[in-house]
Amino acid sequence: MAFPNRPPLGSILWFLAGVVAITVAWAFDGTVDHALDVTRNPDLHRFAWWCSKLAEGQVPALAGIILVLLFVYLR
Repeated sequence: MAFPNRPPLGSILWFLAGVVAITVAWAFDGTVDHALDVTRNPDLHRFAWWCSKLAEGQVPALAGIILVLLFVYLR
């Protein structure tokens, strides 16, 4: 039985590129983690904490709401 709609070649290539990128990133994960060890540097620990808080859902959601209101106001 043949599939009626095959995905376009571009989609397959982007999927494969994503798999390769994740695989390469995974290979370097330990090295980067060791280089960015924040347990011995309080300033880096504070910076990492703020980055973590900014990436939580409330901040991007609030930024999105503010931008929508701004764009609606500016038409």
